Amino acid sequence: MMEILNPKAKVLALAASFALALSAHAKAEITPARVFGSDMVLQCEAPIRVWGTAENGTTVTITLGKETLEAKADASGRWLATFPPRKASTEPISLTINEHQFTNILIGEVWICSGQSNMKFTLNASEVNPDLRKKATNDKLRLLVHEGLPLVAKNGYNEEQLKRCNVDTFFNAKWSTSTPKTAGSASAVGWIFGNGLQREMDVPVGIIQIAVGGSAMNNWIAPETAKKHPFTASLYEKDWLTNEDVYEAHRTRGADALKNVIKKGEPYIIGKTPYRWLCEPGFLYEASIAPLKGLSFRGIVWYQGESDAYSTESTAAASELFPLLIGSWRDQLDAEDSKFIYVQLPGHKATNWPRFRENQRLTESKLPNLSMVVTIDLGSEANIHPKDKQPIGERVLRLALKNTYGKEITGFPEVENASVDSKEISISFRECGEGFLPVEGDIPGFEVADKSGAFRAASAKLSSPDTITLTSPVANPTTVRYGWMPFPKPALKLFNSDKLPLGPFSMVIVGSD
Repeated sequence: MMEILNPKAKVLALAASFALALSAHAKAEITPARVFGSDMVLQCEAPIRVWGTAENGTTVTITLGKETLEAKADASGRWLATFPPRKASTEPISLTINEHQFTNILIGEVWICSGQSNMKFTLNASEVNPDLRKKATNDKLRLLVHEGLPLVAKNGYNEEQLKRCNVDTFFNAKWSTSTPKTAGSASAVGWIFGNGLQREMDVPVGIIQIAVGGSAMNNWIAPETAKKHPFTASLYEKDWLTNEDVYEAHRTRGADALKNVIKKGEPYIIGKTPYRWLCEPGFLYEASIAPLKGLSFRGIVWYQGESDAYSTESTAAASELFPLLIGSWRDQLDAEDSKFIYVQLPGHKATNWPRFRENQRLTESKLPNLSMVVTIDLGSEANIHPKDKQPIGERVLRLALKNTYGKEITGFPEVENASVDSKEISISFRECGEGFLPVEGDIPGFEVADKSGAFRAASAKLSSPDTITLTSPVANPTTVRYGWMPFPKPALKLFNSDKLPLGPFSMVIVGSD
């Protein structure tokens, strides 16, 4: 007997058939990875991998310039073609992947610039030299700016925004050449670094900007890594919106953003809801970093930490989470030798920032190929989003030129050794260039402590171009520290001959009892 469907059932059946047809069509399509596009830059002197998805067994023809390769989609639907390394070139080439064609592609240096709001802080909003803006038109500098959803949505995300609450469509991004318009809305730190690098090295430069305001380190760590670590595993274990291990500001903002689809009191279990929120652990990694697997790049610039320095406990946890983040990125992206340049937090009235800065400093010795930008002389006491981004971008450039491209230039002053004789402490420094710049009057910022741990200000003077001598106010000093203040007052005065500041540090004195 033939089953007779009612009108509503017919509509549902037709919709289901149409959905299946669309699904089959989508599987048959050849889709390049999202990172590929016209106006992009491909990394020079490294394998050029081109990949994407298609139906199992589909043959894909890939032409890069004058060279053509074929690839076949595997059982998972992924295909990959690898071209041999090429030298940097300003001659535009095209990339054709079956029916897809991308043009005006250059070969040069590719860097990823990531972090939270101070990395995202735009060139237009920054205080920079007017001459710098005149250089915004630069065809050899290319930008891939990822734009996500707003962090704050007190009335809840609207329907269109909710459709983007997943790892595949959260970010919108398209390659563009640097113009006053595209540069102005890009990261000030990223653009200043990229523009300077392009002009110094005289090769094309591509900046991949992936920065999200308010994001914490756990949002950027690969889930397979985070689920195994004691500091982050608990973030996955219960209702995320009531989980006290989650930063309270994130829980509040998440509840606001999803209020139109998640009822008050309804549990939000990661991986079991049709919606994902940007500050879930691992979400930003899944949405932006994981899709870059296969891409060759030179290095990463990172400016983040404000959202992890909100308490004593979170600051302590960050000392482990930061190297975990770096290691997970390098491992997942098959980029063990990639350079990683990060920005130490600048001056600001935040209680936990001195300890956080020290954690950042110590990270530099935990993993290879790390470089830290000192910014203690910058920032704002009251504003967590200072506008002085030009010197930060220029310092990132300096460390890249020195530690990545082998330029013989001076870096930031660093402690070389220290010794104590009675109440006199001598500290020598490296990376001083021709020595510290002269200081009028007392040198502020130095403190010493004995075994009790109570710190007192110490008198300091330059005893040689690269040596500071302290007179201790306590007998048998055991520890010395410098710049250990949220926002140093009076301002710190130690700069090397290249006008780079000595950064904050704390150390046990060699030779103390």
